This record gives sequence, C-alpha cells and structure tokens, in this order.
Amino acid sequence: MALRKLSSAGRFGTRYGRRIKQRIIAVEKIQKSKQKCPFCNKLSVKRISSGIWYCKACDSKFAAKAYDPIIKAEAKVEETSEEKSTEEEEK
Repeated sequence: MALRKLSSAGRFGTRYGRRIKQRIIAVEKIQKSKQKCPFCNKLSVKRISSGIWYCKACDSKFAAKAYDPIIKAEAKVEETSEEKSTEEEEK
C-alpha cells in the first residue's frame, strides 16, 4: 500500500487518525497562505500569532480570527450580501 503525503500533518506520523490530520491540513493551509488585507485589499497579510495579523503593504497590525483574518463585521456583510443575491435569483 502506497503512502500518501500529508504535507504538514505528516509530522504526526501514525498518531491521531486520518480525519483529524485532514482538519489540521485544511486549517494550516488557510493560516499559512497570504491573505487579503481588509484595509488596502492587497494579498500581503501574514499571521504573527494566534489572532494577530500583519499587512506588509499598508503596515497595519490588526486582530481577527485565530486562523483566518476575516473580521467579524466583514464576514456578516458578506453573508448578508450572499443571502440577498440568492433571494433575488429565486424571484
């Protein structure tokens, strides 16, 4: 049986099970990639520590979610706009 590479979750070896390692892979993929800045809209935000994010382009440091830099108010606006667009499509 061939082994499948588990990227960063491969460090756990045979411990913890497949499902947990897949969740870790999904979270770390978001966490370690460059994100969009809520202030200047450039892909230059990196995670400094848990919940602390830094944008190199506009030199701003801000607090957001632990693994994703979307600010809660921003997320609510996106959700409501998506709901409105689906309601309009249904009509």
